[in-house]
Amino acid sequence: MDEVFINHEADPYVLEADGTFDVAALQLRPATVVINGKKGLVDVQTSKTKRTFAELQEKVLRDATAGSMANPLRISGASLADKTGQYVRQLLEPAFVTVPAAVDIPALFQSALHISGTLLFPVPDVFYESQRLQNEDMEFYLAPVSKSGATTFSSAIHTVLSKQFPARAEMVQAGEDKYEEGKLDQAVAELKQKMRHWSRSYHGQEEFLLCYAMAGGHVRICMLRRDDPDSCLVLSGDHNIYVMRGRLQLLRIAVLLYRILAIQQTQLPRDAVPLGSELEFPSGTTITVMEDYIMKRVDLEKQSHLVDQLGALQQLYKAARASKHLIRSEEGPHIRTRYTVILSPFGDQLGSGSVAVRITSLAQLQAAIRCTLLALKDMHAAAFAHTDIRWPNVIKCSNTVFCLIDLQ
Repeated sequence: MDEVFINHEADPYVLEADGTFDVAALQLRPATVVINGKKGLVDVQTSKTKRTFAELQEKVLRDATAGSMANPLRISGASLADKTGQYVRQLLEPAFVTVPAAVDIPALFQSALHISGTLLFPVPDVFYESQRLQNEDMEFYLAPVSKSGATTFSSAIHTVLSKQFPARAEMVQAGEDKYEEGKLDQAVAELKQKMRHWSRSYHGQEEFLLCYAMAGGHVRICMLRRDDPDSCLVLSGDHNIYVMRGRLQLLRIAVLLYRILAIQQTQLPRDAVPLGSELEFPSGTTITVMEDYIMKRVDLEKQSHLVDQLGALQQLYKAARASKHLIRSEEGPHIRTRYTVILSPFGDQLGSGSVAVRITSLAQLQAAIRCTLLALKDMHAAAFAHTDIRWPNVIKCSNTVFCLIDLQ
């Protein structure tokens, strides 16, 4: 709460022509203003006192000298100026108009952490203490945390990003958490496994993916590159959330991450499907999209014929394992409560939809037709036929490799 002392003799501008007192110049929230310990005296719409100043002196404050030089008004209230927001907005300027190149990212992170002088943030500690008391978010990030709170802090990072980028957070950032201290290197190594395959239909034009690795209370920010999926470049670390210094570092990094992720959104496909999400179809089929495989489940009440065809489908998928041009089963098909099969490889669906990719050259068209014909040859050799040949049932695995899907 901010508090000021004002007297109407030295500050006559606060009195209006109608005799009311205007608090607008004080930059306080009208609903929170307290005058000499009295609440509810200010109109929230006009920022003026609900009564004339003379009436307040006589009937409310019961002090004819209130507001005089010898007895100034004691006015307090919540500040309209969002100091945290102002500082964050300052850090956001200038905003990115294009996505930074991957080669420029390390320098941006080093710059974000470099502050002249001894303070990591050019803000006095007393400011953060006041904000910690007023703002629950600041209290969460800046108040002392225990080791048991490490996972909660890490999850909060992901939650904030998910709220800013609904259903798309996984496409522009990733994270790996380990509860035990000392496993930060292991967490970084496992980050690479999350991006073994890049898909244009999923990641669009993204050149890099920003990530965090966490072990206990230690956080490291990394970058995975599209052109080198086996590398994991450390951008900053190791930030210790158990100490104020580490938490302030992460707050500053979070601002930079937000700037980059906000502009990086423009590189994503408009209708991309987040990993782990489920697509449900009226036919009773549910598709779960994972990083390098698809899980297909079917409601048998809507497609009961699969029960009778299960044996034949198992033989078909067994034969498909020997073909380079047919979708393959990694597990199943089998029936428990639903028909289920896990399929690979993961590729970009052909077609004209917003997510599907299109053939862009004669060489790709020739490759797609050749692979489709070879897939049909392999199916016919196993005494099976595909009865739904169309572009959406062909996926692009590379510029020269295509696979026929939807074998049911």
